[in-house]
Formats: sequence, structure tokens, C-alpha cells
Amino acid sequence: MKDKTISTLTKLEEKRLKNTYNLIASENIPSRDVFEALGSCLSVKYSEGEIAHRYYTGNKIIDEIEKECKKRLLKLFNCEKDYAANVVVPSGAIANLAVYTAFLNPGDKILSLDLKSGSHISHGLSVNISGKLYKIINYHLTPDGGIDYDEVEKIAVKEKPKLIICGYTNFSKVIDFQRFGKIAEISKSLLMVDASHIIGIIAAGLCPSPFPWADILTSTTQKTLKGPRSAFILVKKQYEDKLNKAVFPGILGGPKNNEIAAKAICFKEAIQPGFKKYIKNVLENTKYLCDKCKEKGFKIVGDTTENHLFCLDLSKTGIDGRTFANELEKIDIIVNANTIPNDKGTPWKPQGIRIGCALETQRGITKKELDFIANKMLQTLNKLQKSNNLIKFKGG
Repeated sequence: MKDKTISTLTKLEEKRLKNTYNLIASENIPSRDVFEALGSCLSVKYSEGEIAHRYYTGNKIIDEIEKECKKRLLKLFNCEKDYAANVVVPSGAIANLAVYTAFLNPGDKILSLDLKSGSHISHGLSVNISGKLYKIINYHLTPDGGIDYDEVEKIAVKEKPKLIICGYTNFSKVIDFQRFGKIAEISKSLLMVDASHIIGIIAAGLCPSPFPWADILTSTTQKTLKGPRSAFILVKKQYEDKLNKAVFPGILGGPKNNEIAAKAICFKEAIQPGFKKYIKNVLENTKYLCDKCKEKGFKIVGDTTENHLFCLDLSKTGIDGRTFANELEKIDIIVNANTIPNDKGTPWKPQGIRIGCALETQRGITKKELDFIANKMLQTLNKLQKSNNLIKFKGG
């Protein structure tokens, strides 16, 4: 790289990545093949439109790449018969917006989990476009951190939302997609599954599948799927044209063909036997670290984890999640502050910390290192409490 400033900064970021424990649940490290696709000549070409029906010439090869990407995605989830794929959306938030554009009118009702309990901002946050354009109705978690499916059904029957959303950004339990599908059927709603966080677990067959219950599935590719920072949509075939028109020309111009190629690579990688072993290790490591945190006295939202992440409830410690995350960064442990159910903090200073093990599992983290992390987290919290003249947290 001839640009010395950017080259230096890039090397510093690479050094930071190598020398920290990265426990951000939404981050991972893709393969070198994925990186090569992202940096290839495919980033140059404009390809607005559909396969074999582009608004620019010179897209015969690009058409083949997109066709292969769709083919691999449908094969990965064994849903070729009933679903169609859209692989041009560049992010999860844009994928969700495309769904809303396709199937909703301004003012239509969306039923989603309340934001503090683990929903994504694109599921109806008041300052997000989803919250500005649509009427958002919420369901809530049970005291043990699960989903009250009876409550969801009761609200859906009463409100008759146009769309029901399940799949979350901070939720550590297994989701009953079949029950959600039946609720959507009863209320005559469409069911959208935002599987961004658990998509790799679904691909590995280590949690229940959303198919055939979901009318639409949106997902990013950079989390448990270990792909590029991008996204895709799977939709029942009867809705394919409607969705594609909402994507283009509805909200997007030219897609990023280098990302489409990179996604095709990660879909193929996820079909390989080694991917299932990787996800098993992710689940094992996450449960191990969660249990170690419990042993130290930390309160866990939902008390345990059944996937790749969990959330610490700091509400009784006197320390907010932002302060805790910043202090942990000083000792090279990277986590993110996150809201918890009934959070009394602010979006900037919430009362929780979200922790995930997908990236560090990819790097081969050991149980000894996970023990080290749990110990350092308790030491850091006690240090913060002491400096703020708070009663010392009674860890295990």
C-alpha cells in the first residue's frame, strides 16, 4: 500500500486485533479466500438490475457469480424447493428495510421484541426509519429471559400486525420458530426471522430451523457464518418478485459484486464438515465462559446461554456497561455495552455487557484463556467499584 498514512493505520488495527481478546458477539474473522474476493476486481463493476436483465452491459460473468451465490445459499439451508434468495443487500439493516418496503405501507403494524430486551434497532427503534414509518408493537421477555409465546399470540390476535419479527441481537435462548409460525398463521401476519446472529448455528444444524415457518429470513454474513460484512434475504417463492423490486429499484442502486463473491465463498465453506465442528466449539466455549462468570458472581440475563452469546446484568453493581467496557479495553478485553430487560440506564450507558465467543473460537481460544478472562472481568469490576466508593461486588 503506497499511502503511508492508511498503511500505518491498517497495520495498527491488525496489531490491535492480534493483541486483544475480541468478545464482540457480532464480529468474526473470515477466511483468506473471502478477503481476496473482497479486494478483487469485482468491486469495479456496476450491475444494477436482475441476472440477465442488467442496465449496464458487460455483466455476463457477474451474472454467473450471483447465480452461483444464490445456488450455494439455497443449498446450505436445503430450501431450494420453497424459497428464493436475494444476495445483493449489503447489510442486515438494509435487508430489513427491503422487507418493510416490499410488504408494508407506512403506518402498518410490526410486532417485535422490545428493544431493551434484545431486539435490533431496525426492528422499530423510534429514531430508526423502522420506528418512524411503522406502528411498532412490542412483546416482552419472561422473568427468566425467555419468550412468552402466549403473550406474543395474545398481542398478535388482538393487534393483527402485518409483520411479526423474531430473531434478535442480544438473546441467548433457543427460539421456537414453529410456534412463531403458528402465531403468524393465526393472526394472518407475515413472519420475518432476523437470523443474523444465529445463522451459522442454523447452518450447522445445531439449533431449530426457521424453515418452513418463516415467510422471510434476513441475515448478515459476518457473525457466526464467518463471512464478509454483508447480508442476504431468503423469501418464499411467491414473494420473490415483490421483494426483488423493493431491493432494486426500491432502495438500492448497484450491488457490491465483490461482496456477492465473498458471500458465495462463505456459503460453500459453511457446507464443509469442519464448519459444524467449529460451531460446536463456539457453543461449548460460550457456555464455559458464561458458567465461569456465574461462578464469579455475575448475574446472567436469562441465567444461561444456549447459543454463541450471553449478557451480564450489571444493574446491582453500581457500574454501567459503558464504563465497564471501557475499563476492560484498557486490559485488551473487548466487549460491548448493551441494554438489558427493564434497563434503567441510557442507550449510551446501559446496564449490561454482551459477550460472544465466535471470533475467539475461530482463533483457537483455550479454556485456560477463558478462565483468565472471567478472572480479569471480576477484578476489573471490583477495581471500578473501589474507585467509586461502592460496596465491593461479591464474586465467587
